[in-house]
Amino acid sequence: MKKKTISLNIASIMICISIAAGIAFGSFLACTTDLGSVSFQKLCLPQNYTMPILFVKNSIPFLVFFLLGYLPFGIPLIILMLFLFGTGYGNVFSASILQAGTAGFMAAVKSQFTFTVFIAISCIMTSLFSIMRIIHRFDKSGGAKSHLKREKQRAAVENVIIFIFAMLFSLISAAIESNVFQYCIITPKI
Repeated sequence: MKKKTISLNIASIMICISIAAGIAFGSFLACTTDLGSVSFQKLCLPQNYTMPILFVKNSIPFLVFFLLGYLPFGIPLIILMLFLFGTGYGNVFSASILQAGTAGFMAAVKSQFTFTVFIAISCIMTSLFSIMRIIHRFDKSGGAKSHLKREKQRAAVENVIIFIFAMLFSLISAAIESNVFQYCIITPKI
């Protein structure tokens, strides 16, 4: 196998493990903390956010991942952020199951899953690209042609394409999120 393919596989495995560990940790937190005072009705209440505000809110994570790709120590920070995202998602879904059973899980899926998928795609795509950028920037064997004009143009085009796709996914998630909260109702078990 080529060295680039091996690096891509390692980066993909790191991302998957950090998200899965975060989800497991979030589920553990939901099961071990006192949820009596937490109301998951707040998940589905209309938040009266406009689409531009939601777009900015959904764009911040991938922009952070994108910028961390330019730092030499960005990989641990990217992995930590993915772990924290996984923790949040695991906590929300597990807590909704604990409080309202299957109905709570279905309400959480209806209210969160539709736009969260697009945010997750944007973040995973950008974090994978950023990790690969860091790996190849500090790879001594692959940098022989990096000073050529065509390689610099190729890198710039890759950055623009990833940025456009991530912005598109953030825009889709903002459009869905601005409409999804009016249809969600959670009725916890008594």
